[in-house]
Amino acid sequence: MTKSLANPESGFTILEVLVAATIFLIGLSLMISLLNTALARLGSDDLMSAGEIAQSSLHAALIRTDTPSVDSVVVVSGKKYQLHRSITKENGVVGVTVSIQRYKQTRVLLTLYGETIDQSH
Repeated sequence: MTKSLANPESGFTILEVLVAATIFLIGLSLMISLLNTALARLGSDDLMSAGEIAQSSLHAALIRTDTPSVDSVVVVSGKKYQLHRSITKENGVVGVTVSIQRYKQTRVLLTLYGETIDQSH
């Protein structure tokens, strides 16, 4: 009498494996989608804040052409941003460049440039 080593009823059927894999892949794709949405929202909040800071700084420097160049930290909604504003004056034209990045990070979120006529010239 020989016993078969493989029991025909042990293990999973191919259908059970396919159903389990499908459920796993659906869950994984939902988690990736949720993560992408969260990261996109985080990035857009930073970009909106950076835009507000940069526009305000650029506007102030273009109205008052004697505004100095500045490096400062600005806090918006509890988040710190590094503001760098440089002023150049050449041939009666004032150029203003404003760059915004998250505090202590190297990636620049936004850079704006504007020009106006030097009223004091």
